[in-house]
Amino acid sequence: AAPVGLRHAAREEPALGEFAPVVLTGGLALPHDDDVAARAAAPAFAADVAREHGQPVRVEGAEHRAITLRELGLLVKHVKQHSRSWVGRRWSAGAWREVRGLKPEEVNLYDVNLNLLARLGAELGISFSELFARGQERKPKVFLSHAWSHSLLQTYEALVQHAKDRGYGNDEPIWICAF
Repeated sequence: AAPVGLRHAAREEPALGEFAPVVLTGGLALPHDDDVAARAAAPAFAADVAREHGQPVRVEGAEHRAITLRELGLLVKHVKQHSRSWVGRRWSAGAWREVRGLKPEEVNLYDVNLNLLARLGAELGISFSELFARGQERKPKVFLSHAWSHSLLQTYEALVQHAKDRGYGNDEPIWICAF
């Protein structure tokens, strides 16, 4: 499979894997840094999306990086298929503990960030939204403010219900801070 590359409107960027990873600030340690399969998960997800939707293209301005329910649904599907290989952190007995083998219904946005989103940014230089937006600014009609500790599956189900109640479809831009 051809590697995924990030394109800017005016120029082509090198294919993913051909440029140095973006360095994260703040000392964020990604789980499984020594696990080759875990490190390959984000690039594999990005490559799967690229096969279906085309190469990612930079979207200037985080305020224009909305996602759709359809795209969030793809993430939920990915979580259901892969979360048992993920690592999470939970507060227990007065300390943060590493938890391995997450059940899909236990996955929250912190887990998604650690296992997928941060890797997309750190290793590939792209956001989740940029996998789908094709460089188009998306002006969200809905802004979601929520606790990252809530279940991703429950958040998704609540958004699906909100869309039904408010009469918007699966392709309406929604702004969620993580994406």
